[in-house]
Amino acid sequence: MYDYFMKRMIYQKFILGTGDKLDKALLQGLGGVIFFTKDIQNEKQFKNLILDIKNKALIPPFLSIDQEGGRVERTENLKPKRLSARYAFEKGEKFLKEQSEEISSELNNWGLNLNFAPTNYFYQKYFSNMYVCHLTRHHLL
Repeated sequence: MYDYFMKRMIYQKFILGTGDKLDKALLQGLGGVIFFTKDIQNEKQFKNLILDIKNKALIPPFLSIDQEGGRVERTENLKPKRLSARYAFEKGEKFLKEQSEEISSELNNWGLNLNFAPTNYFYQKYFSNMYVCHLTRHHLL
């Protein structure tokens, strides 16, 4: 019995991408799934994939993505590309906040509950043109 619970606890600590081992891992109590561009063809397909994963999972998994805009745009098949957080911040803090909220809302509407991407970059100029960047991670729970 001890091995059974230990195995469940270990599975809960991992997040996997989609693939041939995913179904078995979900049945063992996998902690979450991360999606990449290759997993997202259109909105209906993506929502069905998420629903299928939720139905197969032993425990409710984290459904995650690394979606920040710019070069890291996992949902490019669903929405037009956005500015990276850095360039969005250069357009103003209000623009960055609105874009971040838009991304968060879209991900939540598709059924995702965790975004690994930094959503806010704050720059401070220091000595010799060095910049310090503070990143905050955004969750969708």
